[in-house]
Amino acid sequence: MISIQEKNKVISEFPNDVELKRYKNINYIQDHQDYYLFIPKGLKYFVWFKNEEPQKCYFLQYKQQEIINCQIKYVSVDETLFNNTIFYGTLQNNNFIIEDVIYYKNEYVYNYSFNNKCEKCFVNFFKQSQYENNKVNLRNFINFKIIPFEITNNLVQSRLLTLEFPVYEIIQIKNNKSLTFNLFNKGLIFKVLPSLKNDIYDLYYYDKEQNKFIYF
Repeated sequence: MISIQEKNKVISEFPNDVELKRYKNINYIQDHQDYYLFIPKGLKYFVWFKNEEPQKCYFLQYKQQEIINCQIKYVSVDETLFNNTIFYGTLQNNNFIIEDVIYYKNEYVYNYSFNNKCEKCFVNFFKQSQYENNKVNLRNFINFKIIPFEITNNLVQSRLLTLEFPVYEIIQIKNNKSLTFNLFNKGLIFKVLPSLKNDIYDLYYYDKEQNKFIYF
């Protein structure tokens, strides 16, 4: 538990230069993008590894562009992260899906390209050696996962069907410029047709941009 006084103190000390970018929303998935990031539906948090007690981490809930709550959770990661490292993402039970990195070991990396963040932050963070083995109770610890992504447009639809969480939007990155395709509350018209094989059917959806049914 965290007291109201400590909660307010942590929120007031949170870096004031942290402001998430807004991306232009488009109604389709474009071809030939560098990355397609699958953003989970769920509560959004900043995870703050302050320079305090190792394993003690602050989860600050973020909603409508403001921090509305703060709680303490325990993690088992490399202790050098506890030097003003800030992740942003979605908390689902005991899994935190990292969507972005704001600070990494007190270095502001938010404007880095996704590729550079993978090389500088994610690769080092997810090395097996970064995790400690003396976990007190596995059920009380948060597991970190990198945001799922694809680099080929043809694989986006099939990947959507295999993810273990509902997807809110797909961020498309090209030359470090981002567009978002919002899936939330979008309706689709489907058509099912028999294939040439017995008892096998193909699913199509109607694409308004192309004015025709597309094989799904």
